[in-house]
Amino acid sequence: MSRVLIAAFVLLVIACGAEPAIHIPATQLPAPAPSPVIPEIVITVVARTAEAEIVIPTPTPEPGKWETGPPMSDGRSGHIAVKLNDGRVLVAGGGHPTGLTRVPGGTIIGFVGNQSGAGIPTAEILDAVQGEWSSTSPMSVARINATATLLSDGTVLVAGGENNGGVPLDSAEIFDPATGKWQLVGSMASPRALHTATLLPNGSVMVVGGLQRIPGEATGSPNTVEIFNPAAGEWSLGPELIADKSSSIPGRFLHDAVMIGKTHLLVVGGVNSDGVQYNFLQTVLLLDIESMEWAFAEPSNSRRQSTKLAVLLDGRILSAGGADQNPRSETFDPESGEWTTTGASDAIRQGHQIAILPDGRVMAIGGRSGFRTLNSVEFYSPEDDIWTVGPQMSERRLGGTATVLDDGRILVAGGASSARGSGSVTSRSVEIYSLN
Repeated sequence: MSRVLIAAFVLLVIACGAEPAIHIPATQLPAPAPSPVIPEIVITVVARTAEAEIVIPTPTPEPGKWETGPPMSDGRSGHIAVKLNDGRVLVAGGGHPTGLTRVPGGTIIGFVGNQSGAGIPTAEILDAVQGEWSSTSPMSVARINATATLLSDGTVLVAGGENNGGVPLDSAEIFDPATGKWQLVGSMASPRALHTATLLPNGSVMVVGGLQRIPGEATGSPNTVEIFNPAAGEWSLGPELIADKSSSIPGRFLHDAVMIGKTHLLVVGGVNSDGVQYNFLQTVLLLDIESMEWAFAEPSNSRRQSTKLAVLLDGRILSAGGADQNPRSETFDPESGEWTTTGASDAIRQGHQIAILPDGRVMAIGGRSGFRTLNSVEFYSPEDDIWTVGPQMSERRLGGTATVLDDGRILVAGGASSARGSGSVTSRSVEIYSLN
């Protein structure tokens, strides 16, 4: 075809409003651009209406490890343990517990102490840096399930508890680390064990509830609150506990209490009893420290006895364990006043201990599930709202203590070890958990 004919054809196509199809030989195609190298990054996409949010997963914390610590001089369960201002740890009292008690209806109440007459008054102190225990002077009387509070001046108040016969005590005494001596102070108006003792912002100590078990009389739970004044060494009565419409019994034991900031005291769960009927409590009490008036907060989502409370880094309160046949814990938000159920734990725990790790996680340690004493450990992550299983302890422990040392390690001491159908063995052993 001549050049004149080709030109005429092109002009004809243009005139018709169409573009000519131009074919380029494959040999003249540009080389494809190299594919971009995409790094292997794991992301989570959160669906929203018109956008996607990329969340970088939180690194999984190291599991940590247990090491054997120096054993105590005496086997102890239901004892007290307090970290002193100089970093040493005081332990005192305890005994060889029977562990559990059946109540009407066949329900089991966690760890309720010793009625076998095997309590001990001895005390000893651990130097965690040197890894050595040293004996100190004993308390005036054997105490099991007492409370211990580190006072503002560095001394330790130990109040109530059960004596050798399992009878609650009204006496209290103070340990002075500088002298290694105990001194009896004024007695409480009511004997009590399995109560709570909380250091208030003004330096006094508030004792709430407890168990009364007087020989020849019905077991009960006092509705009284008592306040210890360290300067005077005396007790005074505080505002009595209140009961809701579902119960005429305001007292409670096997509960837990914690300060919310410097203004309110939160009391969660427990059991009350008139010696015949045992009520497992879902009610939550809130005390205004300034007005000294009780009010009911939003009830927890589950009835809880032997629960343990922990103040999380974001200000919420975790209630861990203690719910009958319920592995879920829950958190209380002081700002909204609402409870939120958390993820399920691996074990249903009573008579356990908890500790807050340096990274903000909460560690649940030992305790009992049904008739089985546990050596298992779990961690609650507030950020992920989940429980994960940690490394097991070498021994099963019920009624042991867990103390956070100055370096962030967790000291676990004593406890009763038993499996289903076997007797209890009270341990002298110590285990120490560290993150690295």
